[in-house]
Amino acid sequence: MNLQTISLDQFLCKGASQYASSNQNSFDNLKPALEPLIGNTIRNLGSGYVLYELGAAGNTALKYNGSFVGLYYDEVLAIETSHQGKFLSVPLVLDAVIHRQLPSKRILSQAGERALVKAWMVANSRIPNPWP
Repeated sequence: MNLQTISLDQFLCKGASQYASSNQNSFDNLKPALEPLIGNTIRNLGSGYVLYELGAAGNTALKYNGSFVGLYYDEVLAIETSHQGKFLSVPLVLDAVIHRQLPSKRILSQAGERALVKAWMVANSRIPNPWP
């Protein structure tokens, strides 16, 4: 999917999205099952962060100083609490969606929607990329 060729509403699947509450434990719940799927390095973000493939193309994992701290797997975006607020969702999303088709619907938390909006805005040069 090329975020520069679709509108923000299309990316968010407006009209076909549902809202759900955030699950602060989602990363901790998924980590044991998904950590073995961490594959090749995609790129070094700097400041101790490295982005990896997670299973199939279109899924990403994030490590900080060698520890698994974030993921964008299928439609689940989760970052360990101590690493939130650093715009780390932007590289997780941008490096994943280039290998994906636009979904027909989304289930979003408010935080998830904010993360997708930030990624779309970076891809469309509306805000600077915090992790170029």
